[in-house]
Amino acid sequence: MCVDEIEAGRKPYCVMACMMRVLDIGPIEALWDGSHKTTAIGPHDKPVRQVKNFADPELTHPSIAFVPHSKGKV
Repeated sequence: MCVDEIEAGRKPYCVMACMMRVLDIGPIEALWDGSHKTTAIGPHDKPVRQVKNFADPELTHPSIAFVPHSKGKV
């Protein structure tokens, strides 16, 4: 996670280089509940913890949130 960048108060290179601005980093609980201020989450988007074909998050405890496409199905 680019520890040097984070310790310097910057975001990781992958987040800064994302041209579509769909990646972000922050407190996982804030990402899950949608309270983290980010351009990666639209005004009507709701983050989810699980997407199709991924392992059950209750078993794996991942530190990731997904924002499903508005025309997709979760």
